Parts: sequence; structure tokens; C-alpha cells
Amino acid sequence: MKTKMKLLFLAVLCISVSAQDGEKIRPFQFSLITPLGTNGIQSQSIANVFSLNLLGGYSRGNTGFELGGMYNINFGFTRGFQFGGLFNYSGSSERAFQIAGIANINRRQAGASSLPVW
Repeated sequence: MKTKMKLLFLAVLCISVSAQDGEKIRPFQFSLITPLGTNGIQSQSIANVFSLNLLGGYSRGNTGFELGGMYNINFGFTRGFQFGGLFNYSGSSERAFQIAGIANINRRQAGASSLPVW
């Protein structure tokens, strides 16, 4: 019974929902290194609320919390908190706080970054 409940819980977490702007947003994402993760080869087209990247990962965006052992890459946007061991890259940093060991790289920034911003 416990195993079935755990599987059901994981299935619900991974179901895609559509945001108002048409983006696919998933509540949780885990990856060793993209594409070896829950979003697989679709990672670039999916945004996540919570993202855990053991080594590193990329996605369309993040709306809550993202942790990467080495790096995080969000091609579209970053909102919330983003922590990367070496660096974070974001197409647009909106209402975001970023921390990285070496650099936070943003095409457009409207949030706070800790350490160098390029």
C-alpha cells in the first residue's frame, strides 16, 4: 500500500500543468545532468517550481527554488531563488535572488545577484 501511495504521489508531482502564458510548468524536477532527469529531452521547453540538479541542468525557467551542484541554466526566466555551485545562467532574472560560486549570467536582470554579474 505504501509503495502505491508513493508512486501516486510522484505521478501527481510530475504532471504538467499549463500556466496562463501557455508555458508548461511542473511542480518538481530532478536531474543528474540534463537530459538524465524527470523532464528528459523536453527540459528546454518546461519550467519548474522546484528544481534539484545534482550536477547541473537546464530548463525553460524556474518559478520557486532551484539548486544545482555545478550549474543551472534557465533559457527563459528565473523567479524566486537560484543557487549554483559554479554558475547560473538566466535569459531573464525577474524577482529573483541568485547565488553562485563564480558567476551569475543574465541577459536581462530585475533581481538581486550575489557574486559577479555579467
